[in-house]
Amino acid sequence: MSKNDVGVDIELLEQQVSTLLRLFDRIDVVITQASDVRSSQDSSTWSTMPSAQTFAEGYRTEIARLEATFATLRERVELIRDNLRLSASAQSRTDEDVQGQLERFDPKPSTTPYFPPGYPGPVAPGTDPLGPQGPVRSGDDLR
Repeated sequence: MSKNDVGVDIELLEQQVSTLLRLFDRIDVVITQASDVRSSQDSSTWSTMPSAQTFAEGYRTEIARLEATFATLRERVELIRDNLRLSASAQSRTDEDVQGQLERFDPKPSTTPYFPPGYPGPVAPGTDPLGPQGPVRSGDDLR
């Protein structure tokens, strides 16, 4: 696509969707892993020593914070997906609208009369006008 073209680069769109899907899948894996780690933090994992319990509590809190962060990232990826879907749909509708407008440029028979320079009346398209010295051919200099 040249710099003056407007449109959607389908290959780029497919790459971005593929990247988005990989990110989406990876976030789900990380959320599941973090949840598993958090749920395994119980009394059998840590000693009853106060310092171990304090550390375990902070560790569980950080893991829960990470889960929440990844859940927020997942929501953002879903929002990007939805926006991408809407954008692609809008682009498709725009492409159809533009195509309809461009069809107006299709060649149509001319119904506009032609007035050669220096002649007061209309001349039908495809007809040579009569000049002071006879017919004027296309390509003749009328100056």
